[in-house]
Amino acid sequence: LEAELWSSMSLQELLFECGARRVVPDAALFGSAAHQVADLVQRLLLNAWAPALEAAGVPARRFLVAPPAAPAAAGAVSEGPLALAAALATRYKCFEDMSDDTLVAECRRLGLAPCADRVSMFQDLRAAALWAALPLPELRRECRARNVAPWRPPPSAGFQPSDRCGREDAINRLVVELCADWYEARGVPARRLGSARSAASLLERRERLRVLDGAELQLEFMSAGFPLEFGLDDDGIRQRLQFASLWRLLPYAELRKECQ
Repeated sequence: LEAELWSSMSLQELLFECGARRVVPDAALFGSAAHQVADLVQRLLLNAWAPALEAAGVPARRFLVAPPAAPAAAGAVSEGPLALAAALATRYKCFEDMSDDTLVAECRRLGLAPCADRVSMFQDLRAAALWAALPLPELRRECRARNVAPWRPPPSAGFQPSDRCGREDAINRLVVELCADWYEARGVPARRLGSARSAASLLERRERLRVLDGAELQLEFMSAGFPLEFGLDDDGIRQRLQFASLWRLLPYAELRKECQ
């Protein structure tokens, strides 16, 4: 009922409603009156639902930094921060309902640390889901809070990354930092790889090579394009294959460091 009421109000009426409910409008908002109305309706709705969402662990008010992508049609409210926060609450509930095996599988899918501790996996999955939902300004705040430096092209590159690229990079770096210590304790240089999924792939590859020996290992060696060397034992073959696996996954800048 409140959504229908607020959607039918004028811009001035909505501003008065926001003042009465101590909802702060976006001072930087610009565009058509319909766009501003849509933003105020979203803020009022999210303010009304914030206590319930925050009880579910969702920092609802962090979604208010970005206006909705498009104005609402007459009599309707566009998808915006409330929809994002509600979807995140649903995602959190899915994690709670997962079995231990399903949590492990979900962590592996995202490249997170699939540890035996259910609480740690649950917390990591919630963090990754939050970052995937947050608007870019909040992602940047998260990076600063965790001392995660975003990638920036050198001045000579002559371009700046788009907001979409900035979001993807920030999410990726946050996820890597979340699980880097776990991977590096197992010999996988996650920070150099710059990708949690790459780190998971390299660890899986190393675990597979560890159980191969003799003819199987030699076949793997030749399949990778290496010539068999006289006197090269299984450990030597395994080491070369591990190096090759790492080099295939390293970003270009890290490959250059490896060559120097």
